[in-house]
Amino acid sequence: MQQLLPLFFLALFSFPLPAQEDFRIVGYYPYYRFGLSDQINFGQLTHLNIAFANPRMDGQLDVVGQDIGPAVETGRAHGLTVLISLGGGLTAEWRAAWQLWMQPGNRAAFIHNIMGYVRAYGLDGVDMDLEGQDVDALYSPFVLQLRDSLTAEGKLLTAALPGSNRDPDITNDALKAFDWVNIMVYNLTGPWAPNNPGPHSPYSFAFSAISLWLGEGMPGERLTLGVPFYGWDFSTSPVSSFTYRAIVAQNPDNAFTDQVGQAYYNGIPTIQDKTRLAMQFVSGVMIWEIGQDSYTGYSLLNAIYETVYPPT
Repeated sequence: MQQLLPLFFLALFSFPLPAQEDFRIVGYYPYYRFGLSDQINFGQLTHLNIAFANPRMDGQLDVVGQDIGPAVETGRAHGLTVLISLGGGLTAEWRAAWQLWMQPGNRAAFIHNIMGYVRAYGLDGVDMDLEGQDVDALYSPFVLQLRDSLTAEGKLLTAALPGSNRDPDITNDALKAFDWVNIMVYNLTGPWAPNNPGPHSPYSFAFSAISLWLGEGMPGERLTLGVPFYGWDFSTSPVSSFTYRAIVAQNPDNAFTDQVGQAYYNGIPTIQDKTRLAMQFVSGVMIWEIGQDSYTGYSLLNAIYETVYPPT
Protein backbone atom coordinates (compact mmCIF):
# COMPACT_ATOMS: atom_id res chain seq x y z
CA MET A 1 0.00 0.00 0.00
CA GLN A 2 2.85 2.42 0.80
CA GLN A 3 4.21 1.96 -2.73
CA LEU A 4 0.78 2.32 -4.36
CA LEU A 5 0.14 5.76 -2.87
CA PRO A 6 3.17 7.49 -4.42
CA LEU A 7 2.49 5.66 -7.69
CA PHE A 8 -1.02 7.10 -7.71
CA PHE A 9 0.34 10.54 -6.79
CA LEU A 10 2.86 10.51 -9.63
CA ALA A 11 0.21 9.35 -12.07
CA LEU A 12 -1.76 12.52 -11.32
CA PHE A 13 1.15 14.59 -12.57
CA SER A 14 2.17 12.53 -15.57
CA PHE A 15 2.49 14.39 -18.86
CA PRO A 16 3.14 13.39 -22.48
CA LEU A 17 6.64 11.99 -22.65
CA PRO A 18 9.20 14.26 -24.32
CA ALA A 19 10.57 13.18 -27.66
CA GLN A 20 13.94 11.50 -27.30
CA GLU A 21 15.69 14.51 -28.77
CA ASP A 22 14.15 16.71 -26.04
CA PHE A 23 15.29 14.53 -23.13
CA ARG A 24 18.11 16.29 -21.27
CA ILE A 25 21.29 14.58 -20.13
CA VAL A 26 23.00 17.28 -18.06
CA GLY A 27 26.55 16.77 -16.87
CA TYR A 28 28.26 18.91 -14.26
CA TYR A 29 31.90 19.45 -15.24
CA PRO A 30 33.97 20.80 -12.33
CA TYR A 31 37.15 22.73 -13.08
CA TYR A 32 39.23 20.08 -11.31
CA ARG A 33 38.14 17.51 -13.93
CA PHE A 34 39.20 19.57 -16.96
CA GLY A 35 42.24 17.31 -17.33
CA LEU A 36 39.95 14.36 -18.13
CA SER A 37 38.50 15.96 -21.26
CA ASP A 38 40.08 13.35 -23.53
CA GLN A 39 38.35 10.50 -21.64
CA ILE A 40 34.82 11.81 -21.07
CA ASN A 41 32.26 10.91 -23.74
CA PHE A 42 30.78 14.39 -24.13
CA GLY A 43 28.77 13.19 -27.12
CA GLN A 44 26.42 11.34 -24.76
CA LEU A 45 25.39 14.59 -23.04
CA THR A 46 22.99 17.29 -24.17
CA HIS A 47 24.00 19.98 -21.65
CA LEU A 48 27.29 20.81 -19.95
CA ASN A 49 27.32 22.76 -16.68
CA ILE A 50 30.80 24.10 -16.02
CA ALA A 51 31.32 24.31 -12.25
CA PHE A 52 31.76 26.47 -10.33
CA ALA A 53 32.08 30.22 -10.74
CA ASN A 54 31.82 32.54 -7.75
CA PRO A 55 32.19 36.27 -7.23
CA ARG A 56 35.40 37.79 -5.99
CA MET A 57 35.08 40.68 -3.59
CA ASP A 58 35.35 43.02 -6.60
CA GLY A 59 32.19 41.48 -8.07
CA GLN A 60 33.85 39.70 -10.98
CA LEU A 61 33.18 36.00 -11.57
CA ASP A 62 36.05 33.59 -11.16
CA VAL A 63 36.51 29.82 -11.46
CA VAL A 64 39.48 29.60 -9.07
CA GLY A 65 41.67 31.27 -11.68
CA GLN A 66 40.80 28.74 -14.40
CA ASP A 67 40.22 29.68 -18.03
CA ILE A 68 36.99 27.91 -18.93
CA GLY A 69 37.46 28.64 -22.63
CA PRO A 70 38.78 25.16 -23.55
CA ALA A 71 35.90 23.51 -21.64
CA VAL A 72 33.38 25.67 -23.50
CA GLU A 73 35.05 24.79 -26.81
CA THR A 74 34.86 21.08 -25.93
CA GLY A 75 31.15 21.40 -25.30
CA ARG A 76 30.63 23.32 -28.52
CA ALA A 77 32.58 20.72 -30.51
CA HIS A 78 30.07 18.10 -29.34
CA GLY A 79 27.01 20.25 -30.00
CA LEU A 80 26.18 20.76 -26.32
CA THR A 81 24.31 23.57 -24.61
CA VAL A 82 26.91 25.04 -22.24
CA LEU A 83 26.09 26.87 -19.00
CA ILE A 84 28.18 28.29 -16.19
CA SER A 85 27.12 27.03 -12.77
CA LEU A 86 27.34 29.52 -9.90
CA GLY A 87 27.91 28.56 -6.28
CA GLY A 88 28.58 24.99 -5.15
CA GLY A 89 30.41 24.51 -1.89
CA LEU A 90 31.39 28.01 -0.78
CA THR A 91 34.50 29.12 1.04
CA ALA A 92 34.08 31.84 3.66
CA GLU A 93 35.41 34.41 1.17
CA TRP A 94 32.99 33.36 -1.56
CA ARG A 95 30.10 33.43 0.90
CA ALA A 96 31.03 36.96 1.95
CA ALA A 97 31.21 38.04 -1.69
CA TRP A 98 27.80 36.56 -2.46
CA GLN A 99 26.30 38.32 0.54
CA LEU A 100 27.84 41.61 -0.59
CA TRP A 101 26.88 41.42 -4.25
CA MET A 102 23.33 40.14 -3.82
CA GLN A 103 22.43 43.18 -1.72
CA PRO A 104 19.81 45.34 -3.47
CA GLY A 105 22.23 48.20 -4.03
CA ASN A 106 24.90 45.97 -5.59
CA ARG A 107 22.75 43.46 -7.43
CA ALA A 108 22.53 45.24 -10.78
CA ALA A 109 26.30 45.69 -11.02
CA PHE A 110 26.91 42.03 -10.18
CA ILE A 111 24.38 40.84 -12.76
CA HIS A 112 26.03 43.14 -15.30
CA ASN A 113 29.31 41.33 -14.58
CA ILE A 114 27.64 37.92 -14.90
CA MET A 115 26.20 38.87 -18.26
CA GLY A 116 29.61 40.09 -19.38
CA TYR A 117 31.07 36.71 -18.42
CA VAL A 118 28.31 34.89 -20.35
CA ARG A 119 29.01 37.00 -23.44
CA ALA A 120 32.78 36.69 -23.18
CA TYR A 121 32.65 32.90 -23.30
CA GLY A 122 29.61 32.58 -25.57
CA LEU A 123 27.68 30.66 -22.92
CA ASP A 124 24.07 29.56 -23.32
CA GLY A 125 23.03 30.47 -19.81
CA VAL A 126 23.53 30.33 -16.07
CA ASP A 127 22.84 27.59 -13.51
CA MET A 128 22.22 28.66 -9.91
CA ASP A 129 23.71 26.23 -7.39
CA LEU A 130 23.60 28.11 -4.12
CA GLU A 131 22.65 25.61 -1.42
CA GLY A 132 21.72 25.31 2.25
CA GLN A 133 22.48 28.41 4.30
CA ASP A 134 23.36 30.32 1.14
CA VAL A 135 19.73 30.31 0.04
CA ASP A 136 18.30 33.18 2.06
CA ALA A 137 16.06 36.21 1.64
CA LEU A 138 18.41 37.64 -1.00
CA TYR A 139 18.11 34.59 -3.27
CA SER A 140 14.73 35.07 -4.95
CA PRO A 141 15.05 38.80 -5.73
CA PHE A 142 18.48 38.08 -7.23
CA VAL A 143 17.10 35.22 -9.34
CA LEU A 144 14.27 37.37 -10.70
CA GLN A 145 16.59 40.21 -11.69
CA LEU A 146 19.08 37.80 -13.27
CA ARG A 147 16.19 36.16 -15.14
CA ASP A 148 15.26 39.49 -16.72
CA SER A 149 18.81 40.08 -17.97
CA LEU A 150 19.18 36.55 -19.33
CA THR A 151 15.79 36.66 -21.05
CA ALA A 152 16.75 39.89 -22.80
CA GLU A 153 19.63 38.03 -24.47
CA GLY A 154 17.84 34.72 -25.06
CA LYS A 155 19.81 32.83 -22.40
CA LEU A 156 18.79 30.00 -20.07
CA LEU A 157 18.46 30.10 -16.28
CA THR A 158 18.41 26.79 -14.39
CA ALA A 159 18.95 25.77 -10.78
CA ALA A 160 20.14 22.85 -8.69
CA LEU A 161 17.75 22.31 -5.78
CA PRO A 162 17.48 19.60 -3.09
CA GLY A 163 15.48 16.43 -3.54
CA SER A 164 14.30 16.39 0.06
CA ASN A 165 12.84 19.86 0.62
CA ARG A 166 12.02 23.23 -0.87
CA ASP A 167 13.64 26.14 0.91
CA PRO A 168 10.98 28.66 2.04
CA ASP A 169 13.13 31.52 0.73
CA ILE A 170 12.54 30.31 -2.84
CA THR A 171 9.37 32.09 -3.85
CA ASN A 172 6.88 30.82 -6.41
CA ASP A 173 7.96 33.58 -8.79
CA ALA A 174 11.60 32.58 -8.45
CA LEU A 175 10.74 28.94 -9.08
CA LYS A 176 8.85 29.93 -12.22
CA ALA A 177 11.88 31.90 -13.39
CA PHE A 178 13.94 28.75 -13.94
CA ASP A 179 13.78 27.07 -17.33
CA TRP A 180 14.20 23.85 -15.39
CA VAL A 181 15.40 22.57 -12.03
CA ASN A 182 18.06 19.90 -11.59
CA ILE A 183 16.96 17.93 -8.52
CA MET A 184 19.90 16.87 -6.33
CA VAL A 185 18.82 13.37 -5.33
CA TYR A 186 21.77 12.23 -3.27
CA ASN A 187 23.45 12.66 0.13
CA LEU A 188 20.63 11.19 2.20
CA THR A 189 23.51 9.76 4.23
CA GLY A 190 27.10 10.86 4.59
CA PRO A 191 29.88 11.99 6.91
CA TRP A 192 27.56 14.31 8.86
CA ALA A 193 25.94 11.15 10.32
CA PRO A 194 28.76 8.59 10.55
CA ASN A 195 26.80 6.26 12.83
CA ASN A 196 23.94 5.90 10.34
CA PRO A 197 25.44 4.09 7.36
CA GLY A 198 23.22 3.34 4.40
CA PRO A 199 22.41 4.19 0.79
CA HIS A 200 22.75 7.89 0.07
CA SER A 201 20.82 7.83 -3.20
CA PRO A 202 18.37 4.90 -3.34
CA TYR A 203 15.73 4.57 -6.04
CA SER A 204 13.08 5.36 -3.42
CA PHE A 205 14.66 8.80 -2.92
CA ALA A 206 14.39 9.52 -6.65
CA PHE A 207 10.73 8.56 -6.48
CA SER A 208 9.99 10.78 -3.47
CA ALA A 209 12.01 13.72 -4.85
CA ILE A 210 10.03 13.75 -8.08
CA SER A 211 6.80 13.55 -6.05
CA LEU A 212 7.95 16.48 -3.90
CA TRP A 213 8.68 18.83 -6.79
CA LEU A 214 5.62 17.86 -8.79
CA GLY A 215 3.64 18.59 -5.65
CA GLU A 216 5.29 22.02 -5.45
CA GLY A 217 3.76 22.81 -8.82
CA MET A 218 6.78 22.19 -11.02
CA PRO A 219 5.68 20.47 -14.23
CA GLY A 220 7.62 17.39 -15.25
CA GLU A 221 8.96 19.06 -18.38
CA ARG A 222 10.83 21.51 -16.13
CA LEU A 223 12.43 18.90 -13.87
CA THR A 224 15.66 16.95 -14.32
CA LEU A 225 16.47 14.03 -12.02
CA GLY A 226 19.93 14.16 -10.46
CA VAL A 227 22.01 10.99 -10.07
CA PRO A 228 25.39 10.53 -8.35
CA PHE A 229 28.55 9.15 -9.91
CA TYR A 230 30.11 8.86 -6.43
CA GLY A 231 29.48 7.19 -3.10
CA TRP A 232 30.20 7.28 0.62
CA ASP A 233 32.32 4.73 2.48
CA PHE A 234 31.25 4.30 6.10
CA SER A 235 34.06 1.88 6.90
CA THR A 236 36.52 4.78 7.12
CA SER A 237 36.86 7.40 9.82
CA PRO A 238 35.88 9.99 8.89
CA VAL A 239 33.39 8.74 6.32
CA SER A 240 35.02 9.26 2.94
CA SER A 241 33.77 9.80 -0.59
CA PHE A 242 34.86 7.77 -3.58
CA THR A 243 34.20 7.87 -7.30
CA TYR A 244 32.28 5.26 -9.22
CA ARG A 245 35.43 4.90 -11.32
CA ALA A 246 37.43 3.87 -8.24
CA ILE A 247 34.96 1.26 -7.00
CA VAL A 248 34.76 -0.36 -10.46
CA ALA A 249 38.54 -0.35 -10.75
CA GLN A 250 38.64 -2.51 -7.61
CA ASN A 251 36.37 -5.12 -9.20
CA PRO A 252 34.29 -4.80 -12.40
CA ASP A 253 31.48 -6.76 -10.72
CA ASN A 254 30.96 -3.72 -8.48
CA ALA A 255 29.34 -2.01 -11.47
CA PHE A 256 26.24 -4.15 -11.00
CA THR A 257 25.48 -3.53 -7.33
CA ASP A 258 24.97 -0.49 -5.08
CA GLN A 259 26.95 -1.62 -2.05
CA VAL A 260 30.35 -3.11 -1.29
CA GLY A 261 30.74 -3.63 2.45
CA GLN A 262 29.84 -0.27 3.95
CA ALA A 263 30.46 1.63 0.72
CA TYR A 264 27.24 2.86 -0.90
CA TYR A 265 26.79 4.20 -4.44
CA ASN A 266 24.68 3.65 -7.58
CA GLY A 267 25.64 0.90 -10.00
CA ILE A 268 24.46 0.39 -13.56
CA PRO A 269 21.08 -1.29 -12.80
CA THR A 270 19.99 1.48 -10.42
CA ILE A 271 21.10 4.22 -12.82
CA GLN A 272 19.14 2.52 -15.59
CA ASP A 273 16.05 2.28 -13.36
CA LYS A 274 16.33 5.95 -12.40
CA THR A 275 16.72 6.94 -16.04
CA ARG A 276 13.54 5.05 -16.91
CA LEU A 277 11.78 6.80 -14.01
CA ALA A 278 12.96 10.15 -15.36
CA MET A 279 11.74 9.25 -18.85
CA GLN A 280 8.31 8.52 -17.40
CA PHE A 281 7.77 11.53 -15.15
CA VAL A 282 10.32 14.28 -15.86
CA SER A 283 12.40 15.48 -18.80
CA GLY A 284 15.97 14.55 -18.13
CA VAL A 285 18.78 13.21 -15.99
CA MET A 286 21.46 15.33 -14.32
CA ILE A 287 24.84 13.92 -13.31
CA TRP A 288 27.07 14.96 -10.43
CA GLU A 289 29.60 14.67 -11.83
CA ILE A 290 30.92 13.41 -15.16
CA GLY A 291 34.56 13.25 -14.07
CA GLN A 292 33.69 10.46 -11.61
CA ASP A 293 32.59 7.98 -14.27
CA SER A 294 34.40 4.82 -15.31
CA TYR A 295 35.79 5.29 -18.80
CA THR A 296 35.39 1.61 -19.61
CA GLY A 297 32.62 -0.70 -20.69
CA TYR A 298 31.06 -0.05 -17.26
CA SER A 299 30.33 3.65 -17.82
CA LEU A 300 27.29 5.06 -16.01
CA LEU A 301 26.95 7.81 -18.61
CA ASN A 302 26.75 5.15 -21.28
CA ALA A 303 24.12 3.31 -19.21
CA ILE A 304 22.01 6.48 -19.17
CA TYR A 305 22.52 7.17 -22.86
CA GLU A 306 21.68 3.65 -24.00
CA THR A 307 18.56 3.63 -21.81
CA VAL A 308 17.34 6.78 -23.54
CA TYR A 309 18.66 5.76 -26.97
CA PRO A 310 18.71 1.94 -27.05
CA PRO A 311 21.27 0.51 -29.47
CA THR A 312 19.73 -0.87 -32.63
